[in-house]
Amino acid sequence: MNRVLAPDRLATLVGDFPRSPAYRGLRQALQELIGDGRIPLDTRLPSERAVSEALGVSRNTVTRAYADLVAAGFATARQGAGTFATVPLDRRRAHDHALHAVGTAPSSGVAIDLNCAAGAATPGVAAAYARALEALPAYLASDGYLPSGLPALRARVAATYTQRGLPTTPEQIVITSGALSAIAIIARALSRPGDRLMIESPVYSNAIEALRLGGARLVSAP
Repeated sequence: MNRVLAPDRLATLVGDFPRSPAYRGLRQALQELIGDGRIPLDTRLPSERAVSEALGVSRNTVTRAYADLVAAGFATARQGAGTFATVPLDRRRAHDHALHAVGTAPSSGVAIDLNCAAGAATPGVAAAYARALEALPAYLASDGYLPSGLPALRARVAATYTQRGLPTTPEQIVITSGALSAIAIIARALSRPGDRLMIESPVYSNAIEALRLGGARLVSAP
């Protein structure tokens, strides 16, 4: 079943949109709301008459805004059913819960994908996996439960820090499954609920959530 957006809710979402000209400002506001998901896909937009009354603009303004929205691929007009929110096919992935890189190289001048902060593997990864697979049998005879990480890996990491001028022992190293796990552990070890923590802005969005879950009050700095 399609969602239906009430006129007063649309007015709240649109807010004080640019009105020079009004149809363009309204179209841009609606496109942004649909594009970032605040108006979900397949939501039926209010009728032109209802939007005109809710926003205090002429019906021609709404008609032109809806038409431009359809032309831009952010709405579809269904005969006898109304106007529904959508997104162009090449942008529909952004509304999927699974993130997949577009694969467009920045040098192409077409787009830089910011939806997923991941790229192709760096040189040497395949060879590293091959070496790891060769070493795997040595770990299969045990339960494999090593909460702080493989001893050999911890020793290598500690040696790297020592070489860089910070004397470190393997016992001081904990290997995590990723940056998010490390941030969560550090936040809980070094802060208490209610503590103020300064973060960069913008910053890794999952880091914000990890710090908030620890009860921190976040203070952003550019």
